[in-house]
Amino acid sequence: MDKEKINILLFEDNPGDALLVKEVLSETTLASFKIECFARLTDGLSHLIGGKTDVILLDLTLLDSWGLDTFKKVKSESADIPLIVLTSNDDGSLALKTIQEGGQDYIVKGQIDSNSLVRSILYAMERHRIKTRLEDLTFLDELTGLCNRRGFVSIAEQHIKYAQRASKNLLVVYADLDGMKGINDILGHLEGDLALIEMANILKKTFRESDVIARIGGDEFAIIALQDYKTDIDTIRESLQKRIDDWDESTKYSFNLSISIGIAYYDNTTPCSIDQLLNKADKMMYKEKRTKDIS
Repeated sequence: MDKEKINILLFEDNPGDALLVKEVLSETTLASFKIECFARLTDGLSHLIGGKTDVILLDLTLLDSWGLDTFKKVKSESADIPLIVLTSNDDGSLALKTIQEGGQDYIVKGQIDSNSLVRSILYAMERHRIKTRLEDLTFLDELTGLCNRRGFVSIAEQHIKYAQRASKNLLVVYADLDGMKGINDILGHLEGDLALIEMANILKKTFRESDVIARIGGDEFAIIALQDYKTDIDTIRESLQKRIDDWDESTKYSFNLSISIGIAYYDNTTPCSIDQLLNKADKMMYKEKRTKDIS
């Protein structure tokens, strides 16, 4: 049976300590480790953008950062990666603070051996998997299978941080299903639920798998895309409308589908929050909806 391959990002400015970690992890038969080591916080954070990382091992004293501030900076840029503090500072108060801030473990260098370090890494990964599964349950919309508003905001905040680090642009689409009140009032809420499900399926087919699609309200959807669509947003509108037209022509349901959308762009040179982007896209969506005179 092949050993699990684990990618480690090691923040460590002492070559001797870095070598010790590599030697300790090479002794185990439980997993194989690929270790990328950085002595500077800035270099390690840059690696996070393009590199694959399963676990972070963090020394709190680096060439360009130290103390709890180092932990907070790394944690803010790697919320979806389990983080273990590996330091020579045997400070119980500091250890408690890092755990309270989201660290998986606090290990003193002088006390590590192969078994304890590997066990800490594997346990941290499993705890993180369980946490992720639990979060998935609270981040999903039960009716459509899309993200709910909570899940969308959480993921969008990480996308914005990435866009800022990597000097990328992104966009947010705010969409509202037209005529939803009429469907519910005339045909009933079961038909209304079917309309939401069908529109969710159309959105999934229109946007890429890497784009995040959510149902953020009763008949409201949002999409965030880590790509500058300014050059081809007309193509997206046309593709979305064609899928809706095709559905309307072939449907056996008693209702047709229609949607109004608004778009807001995130420019990394002028940062803003996800709430600001949603509000801007929402206003653009209602501007389009008013031209249809549909509630």
